Amino acid sequence: MRITDHRFIAFYALALCFAPLLPCCASASEEVERASADGAPQHINLTASLRLAGVNNLDIKIVEQRLIEARANHLIALEKFVPSLSGGPGFAQHDGNIQEVHGPIVDVDKQQTRVGGGFLSEIQIGEAIYNSLATHQLVKAAKHATDAQWQDTIYQAAVAFFDLAAAKAAVDVADESLHIASGYSSQVERAANSGISFKGDMYQAVTQEQKFQLILEQARAHQRIAAAWLSQILNLDPAIELVPDQTNLTPISFFDEKETLGSLVGKALAFRPELLKANAQVQAARTTKSGAVYGPAIPTLGMATFWGGLGGGVGNAGANNFNNSTDYFVGISWKIGPGGLFDKGRIDKASAQVKESELENKKYRNEVIRQVVDAHTRMLSLGSQISTAQKALIAANKFLVVTCERKEFGVAEVMEAIDAERTITQIRLDYVNILAAYNKSQFELCRAVGSYFYVNQK
Repeated sequence: MRITDHRFIAFYALALCFAPLLPCCASASEEVERASADGAPQHINLTASLRLAGVNNLDIKIVEQRLIEARANHLIALEKFVPSLSGGPGFAQHDGNIQEVHGPIVDVDKQQTRVGGGFLSEIQIGEAIYNSLATHQLVKAAKHATDAQWQDTIYQAAVAFFDLAAAKAAVDVADESLHIASGYSSQVERAANSGISFKGDMYQAVTQEQKFQLILEQARAHQRIAAAWLSQILNLDPAIELVPDQTNLTPISFFDEKETLGSLVGKALAFRPELLKANAQVQAARTTKSGAVYGPAIPTLGMATFWGGLGGGVGNAGANNFNNSTDYFVGISWKIGPGGLFDKGRIDKASAQVKESELENKKYRNEVIRQVVDAHTRMLSLGSQISTAQKALIAANKFLVVTCERKEFGVAEVMEAIDAERTITQIRLDYVNILAAYNKSQFELCRAVGSYFYVNQK
């Protein structure tokens, strides 16, 4: 894959930011390709996911082919300035009536042999000029489309990785909670069998144990589905189960909390590749309209030449009369009507395309602003939720510790500990999901702004 300089820099800016947080793998592709035939899980981290997404994603490869196509169309437009060459032998014969130049009809048997080459060109100069300018803008639009797809793919890979990391963390939380609940359930069951507790408490404890088992099974299924989604984005075999390297999610930060929404919107309007693409498309449409209005005023240049040998004659007379022959032609012309000057239909069509592209540009602009507002609001809200969840988690842990440290630990205290464990499990799951959502919001805001240059590398 061809990576432009700014994307190369952007990727390593991300890599530097993640280096303290995540273990670095030697080679993402080599590590994943070591998957055995029995589908053994393969570990992957965020840096490897982003690297594979940037070089392996099929959507990026598709838009790169569109860029190649746009460049080819521009080359075709430039070729309109170049005359075409032709050459080879030719033979012509006529039998019967033919009209002489001064009028009479005569019966003639004649032959003509011609061997040589030359060039023939009818250059519609105005159309060639404006087409080359329009296709140049479309090449720029295709480049921006490639950048947009690259950023979108990086965002998708990050979201998929954090979903996978959150699912793995949920599995760990559910597994630990199930282990604790099983211990509590055994205690209550022994007490119930001894007749010192109500059997309803035993059933309640067993119910809670099975509930944790259900949560664990759901978390494992979610983890496997998230791994398949990440594999698809990275263009890997979905049958290979990917497992995140890190054991705990850590909040990451790309943006200064003091940066205003207006500043972010300004950066998005300046750097968002979708807007740059729309601007290039507007320019291409305006150039096409100018070509429809003013292009036909520029004359068409016709040129032809032939050099070689000419021989033949009437009947057999002069059949061997073969000698050098050279022809030249140069002329200019204008076309009025369809495809030329005052072609109202063509002008109206080009005008409508300009208006349509301008409206699309405005629509993209409003959409970009909304995305920045949404991403910024979500990031701030999730940052606040992290603080709240941390406080709730600390309080729930303290409550569980106090419950477990009671000197007299009877059945009632065990049931109370089960309730505390259920509460802390839910808070831990919420905390994991909030952390994953917060990290995803960082990438979402990066994509909304349209550049990864604003990564905070503190």
